[in-house]
Amino acid sequence: MVIEVKEKLKTTISINGGPTVPVDLALAAVDAVTAKPQPFKTEVHQLMCQLTDDEQRARGVELATSQKLLTDLTEEKKSIGGKINNVTAKINQLAETVKHKQEERPVVCLLEPDYAADSMTIRRTDNWEINCIRQMTHSERQPELPLEEKKEVTA
Repeated sequence: MVIEVKEKLKTTISINGGPTVPVDLALAAVDAVTAKPQPFKTEVHQLMCQLTDDEQRARGVELATSQKLLTDLTEEKKSIGGKINNVTAKINQLAETVKHKQEERPVVCLLEPDYAADSMTIRRTDNWEINCIRQMTHSERQPELPLEEKKEVTA
């Protein structure tokens, strides 16, 4: 800091080529600034620091614990994902049932062969409606013969 005192008046002062101010006010300002130390400004920065042996061991334990937790959560996620897929499939099935006002159920059906027409009529037993008429398979074309039970021969 450069302080210039003008020789003529000696009542004003200019600091570093700035405005001219009375000397008594400038000295009072200098005394006020130097009387109490100004606190330093601080900032927090993330910087790399060397770990002590104890800190290194503690981080190793944290690493192992976190790895185990990740493995457990991954397994739980798979389990939950499967459960979500099952519930989604159930919701879709029920939505189709409600939309079409019908659902698929097991119904006992009666197979009625017609050997002359080489067809098999499949009839529902709950309301006796014909479900379908189809061509007979090769094994269905061979009618079962009534066989007598074989008598066991004792020796």
